Amino acid sequence: MNFESPFSNVKFSALKAGDFFFHPLTGDHSPALKVIRADGKEAMIDLNLEQQDGRRQPSLVDVDDLDTLVVVSVPAAIIRPKPGIANIISGAAGAGSIGMGSLIITPTDVLVRVRGPNLHTLTYSITSGNQISGPDSANSIWSAEWQVIIKDGDKETVLFERGN
Repeated sequence: MNFESPFSNVKFSALKAGDFFFHPLTGDHSPALKVIRADGKEAMIDLNLEQQDGRRQPSLVDVDDLDTLVVVSVPAAIIRPKPGIANIISGAAGAGSIGMGSLIITPTDVLVRVRGPNLHTLTYSITSGNQISGPDSANSIWSAEWQVIIKDGDKETVLFERGN
C-alpha cells in the first residue's frame, strides 16, 4: 500500500531556512518558519505566539537544542495574502505604516514583520529565511491578513490564518 501526506515528521535540523512547519513547544501544533538570524544562528518564527497582552504575533524564538526537536514539516505550504484586493495596502506611506505580523510583497521577495527580542521589530524573508535590514516600502505592497495553505488538485486547505 502507498502512503501520501502533505505532512512529515522531521528533526528541526533537517529543515531549510524558509521552511514552514508546526512545532510542539507550546503544547499544540504551532505554525512556524525556520529562519537565520542576522548573526547567522538558526532560529524559528512562531507565527502565532501569544504575547503578554494576550495578542498573538509572529515572533522570533531562540530555543536551545532545536536541532533534535521533532516537528511536522509541510513542504508544499503556500503563503499568500487573503483573497481580495481590499486586503492589499500600498507601502508608499513608509515602512512605519506596515504593521507587526504583516506580509510584505516586494518586487523581488516576500517578507514578514515579526516581534524580536526586547520588543524590536524584525523583518524576515519568507523565501530564504534570512533576516532583512528593511524593505523598500515605496515599492512594496503589504497585507495584515494572510494565509498558509496547501493544495490538493483544485481543493485548498487553510493551515493557518492571520488577521480578521
